[in-house]
Amino acid sequence: MDLDDRKTIQTPEGLDLDLTLAGLGSRIIASVVDAILIGLLVFMVAFGASQLALGGLEGGILFQALVTILITLVVLCYLVGFEALNEGRTPGKRMVGIRVVTTEGDSIGFLAAFLRNLLRVIDFLPAVFIVGAGSILLTKTNQRIGDIAANTIVIRERLPHVDRAELEPVEHDGERWDVARVTADDVDVLRRFAVRRRSIPADRTEQIAASLAAKIRPKVIGNDEGLTDTDFLLRVLAQKLQ
Repeated sequence: MDLDDRKTIQTPEGLDLDLTLAGLGSRIIASVVDAILIGLLVFMVAFGASQLALGGLEGGILFQALVTILITLVVLCYLVGFEALNEGRTPGKRMVGIRVVTTEGDSIGFLAAFLRNLLRVIDFLPAVFIVGAGSILLTKTNQRIGDIAANTIVIRERLPHVDRAELEPVEHDGERWDVARVTADDVDVLRRFAVRRRSIPADRTEQIAASLAAKIRPKVIGNDEGLTDTDFLLRVLAQKLQ
């Protein structure tokens, strides 16, 4: 019996994405790790400010206000920057294998990352993470207040295993494609396609492959002449998994 909370969504290509929601425990551990790293950054800022004060640049209330603003920006830039630019993963989230995505399963942008982190102050009321923990436990999709406002969820990165031997026939012995623009979300979908294509009728497999290839091809630089849509997708996946 599987006790994990799950959310299933369907991609435009017709593939079901079965997302495992991150629980309270893993999110707390990730938050603790991030808090330690943020604390180190804040210490560095505070130490630098103290050195300026000792050097005679201290300016009373105005100086303290500027330092407070700087520390706030450091905290927000850490949380928002990592989530928006690193596929929803802060260092703490990466360590425990979770990440933030939209409720549709896509990567989050700067606006969603900013909104969900700006509202962390509510999650910590009236004491340490009481509101946030209660919201995670009571909502069907384990969302805290910031997640609800930003339409995001936190998922565990449990991806289907792809047998490397299945990908070898489409791997070229020399040429390397530029697949840097293929995102983690794209790779998730490609993994599921690689695993499920054997159990899908051939005509349906071709339809899904054509739809996926139309989405992935603009992100790949390389010569795919002569490859079927399926072989193209498997080769992209092979390079991303190396």
